[in-house]
Amino acid sequence: MSETNVKKPRMITFRAMLAGAFFSAFFAYVAILGMNTSSPVYIASTQIAPLCYALLLAMVLLLNPFLKLIRFIKPFTIPEILIVFIMGAVSSGISIYGLTMQMVPIVGSMFYKDWNTEQAEWNRYVEPFVSENYFLAEPGIQDAAKEYREVLVRYEDLSKVQKLADDVVARKAEVKTAEALPEPAHATAVARAQRYADDAEKLWKNYAASKNPPPPAPEEIVKTYPSQIVEQKKLVEAHRESLKQLTDKAAAKVELFRRGLPKTMQAYPGIIPVPGDDSQSYWGRLHRLTTGSSALSGLTELNTKLAALKDEDLVASSEDSALQNAITKLEPLSDAKDVAAAQSNLIAEVEHLRAEIERLDQELAKRTAAKRSASMEQMAQLTAEIKDLNKQKASAQAERDRLTLQRTNKDQQLEIANRIKTCVADLRQFSTQITAGKLTAAAARTQLSAIVAQFPSFDVSTKRYLFGDTPWAQWWPVLWRWGLLAILTYVILMTFNVLIFRQWAHNEKLIYPLAELPMIIGGNSDEKPGGVPDLFKSGLFWLGFFVSASILGWNFLSKAGLIEGIAPLNLDGGWAEYIKDTFLKALIPRAQSQIFFTVIGLSFFTPAKTSFSLWFFYLFFLLQVLILCGLGYGENMDSFPSNWWYTLNFATAQGEGAMIVFASVALYTCRKYLLCAFAPSVVKELEFDEQRELRWSSGLFVGCTLGLILMLWQGMGANLGFTLVILGGILLLTIGLVRAVAEGGIMGFQAFAGPFHFIRTFLGFDQSYSSPAMFTPLMVYYSVFFLDIKSFIAPMIANSLKMRDELRLERGRYHVAIVVAVSLAAIVSIGTSLMMAYAHGANGLEGWFYSGMPPDLYSQLKSVNQNPPAASFSLGMWMIAGATAMAALLFFRQSLFWLPHPIGMIMLINPLMRFYWFPIFLGWLAKALVTRYGSRDTYTRVRAFFIGLIVGELIVVTLVLVLGYWFNLPNSRIDLDRAA
Repeated sequence: MSETNVKKPRMITFRAMLAGAFFSAFFAYVAILGMNTSSPVYIASTQIAPLCYALLLAMVLLLNPFLKLIRFIKPFTIPEILIVFIMGAVSSGISIYGLTMQMVPIVGSMFYKDWNTEQAEWNRYVEPFVSENYFLAEPGIQDAAKEYREVLVRYEDLSKVQKLADDVVARKAEVKTAEALPEPAHATAVARAQRYADDAEKLWKNYAASKNPPPPAPEEIVKTYPSQIVEQKKLVEAHRESLKQLTDKAAAKVELFRRGLPKTMQAYPGIIPVPGDDSQSYWGRLHRLTTGSSALSGLTELNTKLAALKDEDLVASSEDSALQNAITKLEPLSDAKDVAAAQSNLIAEVEHLRAEIERLDQELAKRTAAKRSASMEQMAQLTAEIKDLNKQKASAQAERDRLTLQRTNKDQQLEIANRIKTCVADLRQFSTQITAGKLTAAAARTQLSAIVAQFPSFDVSTKRYLFGDTPWAQWWPVLWRWGLLAILTYVILMTFNVLIFRQWAHNEKLIYPLAELPMIIGGNSDEKPGGVPDLFKSGLFWLGFFVSASILGWNFLSKAGLIEGIAPLNLDGGWAEYIKDTFLKALIPRAQSQIFFTVIGLSFFTPAKTSFSLWFFYLFFLLQVLILCGLGYGENMDSFPSNWWYTLNFATAQGEGAMIVFASVALYTCRKYLLCAFAPSVVKELEFDEQRELRWSSGLFVGCTLGLILMLWQGMGANLGFTLVILGGILLLTIGLVRAVAEGGIMGFQAFAGPFHFIRTFLGFDQSYSSPAMFTPLMVYYSVFFLDIKSFIAPMIANSLKMRDELRLERGRYHVAIVVAVSLAAIVSIGTSLMMAYAHGANGLEGWFYSGMPPDLYSQLKSVNQNPPAASFSLGMWMIAGATAMAALLFFRQSLFWLPHPIGMIMLINPLMRFYWFPIFLGWLAKALVTRYGSRDTYTRVRAFFIGLIVGELIVVTLVLVLGYWFNLPNSRIDLDRAA
């Protein structure tokens, strides 16, 4: 390729990378903080991160015009702004569904004693199959669990054999007894006894035939096995006790994580402001550190002098000066009169609010009781009064929670002041004993050590001030292993996206709607920086903005109770009431047409055939439900359960079959790029920079894949064959979901289909060659990275590559920027999560991630190992039907262009389509009308309205997140994850 035809790439500036790094870390911190409050806020739970768009708008509309005005700092160019956006967007999912909020609770909770009980039997069905190196645990637990399981299985086997043998011998004895009976009972008794004996003999023969070598004769077993069973039971008890000792040690570590650190310890570093802090408490920590360290230095010198003395030597009274110096420095720190006064006021205010809430509860109870016998006129008035009382109660509760947080802070300050008082008292007593001249060096060293040990409890510890008391040493061995898994996984996903990008973006010319949106908002990259993009000069844009922002803003004001007397507008679009007595009643559990302005706007960007496919196949699914229920296979949609572990229904089975075929074809079309590191000639026609990037990506893809296989196989203990199968299934799943975002603009998804669904459907989990014990570690890995993938990183990378390509950004620095952003987001979010867990106890953090998902995962692992489900012929047929239909669509669409696009079939695995199908339909309808009756210019002008719809929703969502968290507003959730 001629160099004159190649446009020079734009350099990514250092300031842009620095800004992107800062905001990536900041967004991760805010995401974790917001998720783990009494009213959780979800800021990064879809493919669209609202804070990133808020930052994009702020830079374009506020920062750049300001910099242009002041002149001495250059405004950010559009490529600079968008690299900041890209770094924030790609890393946004790491803090929640992408890694942290799934990994930390799972890793830290397997040995939680409230869940891992004797009755739960995780010690038999989970612990033997996963390496303790990947959990907050104790070395040796897996080996001990394996040994316990082996002796327990042996004991149960012996007991079963003896029971069968006892039955055979006893039934034979009954036959002899019956034969000795006189007539007329003789014949009947013998026949009955012989029948029972034959049944027992049959059971015995069936069992004996299944064993190699076969067991001894029943008569021998009856004589010899009782003593063996007694000995085996002793072994079981011994191994159980040995395992219990290890799990008790692990449980002690986990208990600290689940319950939080004791009051004398501080999880957060003192240098970091924490919720409830004021200037007095924040700077007080630094003051205690500096002043206390000065006092401690004198005591350290005294300790050195005491160490030089013999145990029986008396301590000279002159050594008292160090103690007096420490007392002089510490005593002012124990004065907390102002804190006590503030605490008293807070206690009074909280008590007043408690009484007010109690009064409101009584008033609500009275009016609720009055409604039972009220007239129609009274009913309306009572309903209004109840609504008003509920708003007053919610406001009082929010204020109580705010003041309670402040009170907790004051309580902590008083506790610290009391600890200092205790320390000062101990120093005075120690001083008195030294002054008397009767204290031996040994006794003095003991007392001084006890006093010095108190200093960290009131913040006199540099380590505590900089790192806190979170037990990082317990977590480090676990985190580096999961960190290596994360690095390998993310590099595979990143390089794979690079390898398929040219085929999809250049050869197939996919639209990438989620990449097009920020580039339109950012403006033309060739424009002079500092100006306001043309988009914001469009009246249609502001009309769209007003529509979505006013509706969602109205709902926020209503839900938060900020304006009295207004009711929220219903955006759920439920129509169950209209079909409950019709043949459509089977659809009632999903009779919903929810409004998402962002989805409407994105669907307007999407090619009409693609958006048509998405809503068409969802309606096709509803039609199938009606047919199946009409044929008597179920009552409604709830009769066809499906989940993200291993259970399919007819629809998700079709979707998985379709996805396998679709993804396989897509992978085949990109095949030449995947191994180009080993066959560089296949990319020789490309420009040099792209050739180099593809070769590096290919090498890293192959190398990291081999590394990941090795870690899962040798590190976590998974079966090698299943490791290859599962990773292959994950690759196909990734292709399908990335394609859904790149081509269909889907902003959120879950996957109720995957490699474990495939194995269960066709092989079952009840065979020796498909035993869950062989892939239990893979289910843990899958749960962390691929189970709930609303903010899956792979599609975000695909969108960022499209933006990089359009902006012609320099390739090397782009990859550095992505790695920096993802790394910082992971470090900050994991660190913040651990500190919050040890500060407040994991039991008090976000309910699903910390208290719902971990026991659900381990219970699922226990269930499939204890009672493995069999294969399902019917679901296998549905999957084959889906695969066949997809193959037919892909083949016949080459000539029959009216056939629907196949992407909608893949989305049958996505339960969130229940919420997205209707706004997709609205966006498709709008685009169909505009393209049919308007020109290209009409489409461009009208597009501004739909961008306004998106921006309006994103701005309101961002404001709600900030205001809801800042003012602790209850029941005010409005976010892009509200579909779930």
